[in-house]
Amino acid sequence: MDLNYTLEDRENIRIVHISGTVSSLNSRELGLLVDDIAQKSNIIIDMAKAGVVTSSGINALMEVSVSAKNRGKRVLLLNMRPELVKTIEQLDLYEYFIFIQSFEEGKMKLRFYT
Repeated sequence: MDLNYTLEDRENIRIVHISGTVSSLNSRELGLLVDDIAQKSNIIIDMAKAGVVTSSGINALMEVSVSAKNRGKRVLLLNMRPELVKTIEQLDLYEYFIFIQSFEEGKMKLRFYT
């Protein structure tokens, strides 16, 4: 399954709603999209409709998070499935991610992290 996304602007934050697979096959596309957005705003990636997220997909999410942070912006992950969060913890990559359960929580965390 391909990676599909829609964009939403809300209160100076761009939300990327992802559906489909996040893997090595589309990590470059995701990286280019997030890099472009991070030049202008913070980003929330809504993972509610993401299907499979491979280890390469987790790595791609980590890379876009680090890239955005280097630009003075943040990437927050909304609606991440608990089993993916657990995998990230087991891989000792938790420090690279900001997980949120709502847009309002994201706004609050952005005040703290930026």
